Amino acid sequence: MSKGSEPASYRFKSGLTWRALLAMVTAALLFVPTTLYMNLMAGATMAVAAIFIIAVVFGGLSRFFGAPLTKQELCIIYTVVGGIAGTIPVYYWLVFRAFFVTTPVTYAFTIDGVPLPELVPPWLAPPRDSIVYSLRTLVHPDWMMAIGIYTVWVLLGFMMEVSLAMLFSYLFIEVEELRFPMAVIDSSMVTTLAEREPESIRFFITALYPGVVYGFLLCSGLAGVPLIPLPWADFTWLSEKVLPGALIGIATDVVSFVLGLILPKSATASMLIGSLSIWVVGNTLLLTAFPQLFPRWTAEYFYGMGIAACWQRSLYRVWISPQFGFALGLGVALLMRFSKSVGRTFKLLLRPSAAMRRGVSYPSLLLLLGMYLAGTGISVAIYHYLVPDLPLYVSLATSVGLSLLLALVVTMSWGELGFGPLLPWPWQAIVYLTPYKGYAGWVFSPAISLGGCGGMVNATKVAYLTETNPIDYYKGVAVGAVLTTVLGFIFMDFFWRIAPIPSSAYPHTMTYWPIYAMGDCLFATRQIHIDPAIVIGSAGASAAILALGQALSKVAIPFSPVAFVMGFFTLPPFTITIFVGSLVGRYILRRFIGKERWERVRGIMAAGALAGTGFGIGIGISIALLAKASWIWPW
Repeated sequence: MSKGSEPASYRFKSGLTWRALLAMVTAALLFVPTTLYMNLMAGATMAVAAIFIIAVVFGGLSRFFGAPLTKQELCIIYTVVGGIAGTIPVYYWLVFRAFFVTTPVTYAFTIDGVPLPELVPPWLAPPRDSIVYSLRTLVHPDWMMAIGIYTVWVLLGFMMEVSLAMLFSYLFIEVEELRFPMAVIDSSMVTTLAEREPESIRFFITALYPGVVYGFLLCSGLAGVPLIPLPWADFTWLSEKVLPGALIGIATDVVSFVLGLILPKSATASMLIGSLSIWVVGNTLLLTAFPQLFPRWTAEYFYGMGIAACWQRSLYRVWISPQFGFALGLGVALLMRFSKSVGRTFKLLLRPSAAMRRGVSYPSLLLLLGMYLAGTGISVAIYHYLVPDLPLYVSLATSVGLSLLLALVVTMSWGELGFGPLLPWPWQAIVYLTPYKGYAGWVFSPAISLGGCGGMVNATKVAYLTETNPIDYYKGVAVGAVLTTVLGFIFMDFFWRIAPIPSSAYPHTMTYWPIYAMGDCLFATRQIHIDPAIVIGSAGASAAILALGQALSKVAIPFSPVAFVMGFFTLPPFTITIFVGSLVGRYILRRFIGKERWERVRGIMAAGALAGTGFGIGIGISIALLAKASWIWPW
């Protein structure tokens, strides 16, 4: 297990100043509407661009006026702005639910002869004859109940994620001392901008310029010139004759390649093998050698399906049960593996003198557990009132117990691999195992963590590496959550007023919202099958893989069981690119730059590449917005 490199004698300093708060407000005003628009247009966000633009602009302005930002201020800006600019407001799904209620497609699906849209309760969306659908606005009394429910869910979910993040920060940073590879890159960026050491700046700039060019080319497709495909280059058209159903491609985002520069080859290779075993070998064998096992996957596959279509169909028809089991088994196995560390963490949080000696005071264990149980418990109580047909114990076990396991899996992935896996939403699989008949219970759940706390723990590690008080980060996150919630509501209403959603004004929604609606309909009418035996078997398999990894580590065989299982959830285009980045870093850049220097500057070069890509994306998106702005003018 990788250990962190920070010294035990850190003295943390405050970074939450009026200048950091001003940067957050500026980022929210600029990038909440931009991110929302880009998501409606192309399914993208401005998170990467916003981080580097705001950090560099505010850093440059403060230096120009003779009062440079401190490393701690830059850390708070850097870690919080990404969350502000990358968050899609919860009210986005209110407009989606409006589409679900009004589109003719969903009326083809019924439960006991009643069309699904007629089963949508008023706390999810107004009835179809409501005037809000012709007015296209969220600011109307008919939306009051739904807005209230969704806003309360934001608050309860935030309480749950923050409490888990603080608890796991202490466990994985203070006690287990995991490395958190992405935090190394982020802290290198912050330190380089703050301290401006000549060698660091030289390597940072060397990687910056190629990143700018690549980022600009990456976003040129949004302006109508698709020079580089997003999010991957799809090669299924080349492989389908030999490997039907295989997801073959190369991810085109820089983040995947840069992660490979930081991660050890054993981790990237293990993840690649895990990914290929599911999405290439598994998909192909189930079509060719064992077509009778999953006949719906066999019937729905056809030559010409790209990565996105193959992934969606194979996930729904084959892998949704195994993935749920893989995550569950890994979570239980990790909880058992870290049981002693969890116990030690609880004891230390009951008397957190070790952390306080370094200038940071985590909340007490009782407060953290109280926040977690309040967030989950209140959500379960409200949910049971809204959906009384679902057994209370199901909601309680999922919100309180399963959330803890999934959060543990994702945070462990952040600690070892530098990113969290895309876990399937478990609620629909759980509802499938109950006798529930209805609609609301399928598409709305009590508060469930899918590992959002993992990114927070990674940001906490950045705070450690830059000697920033981690509690300041969580205060900044709270400010950011308020800003994104308020502005997200305002601008979601604004964009809906401008043009119908979906419509040609927002192309992404025309393609994907019908797919989302179809998925809801298939689950609610039980046309997607969840096999409990497969779930249990997959859980046992992932636990066995973790045990195998521990055994192999004792004989010095380089195998990462967590990375291998995370490969099950990660599509091959991304694992291939990560592995290529690992090979380039180990066998090309390290030899060219020198082993010792490469170990010292690789985080800086990775940060430079990401910063350049962020600037390039910002330029490309600006051009795209200008190019598309004129057609909706009234003349």
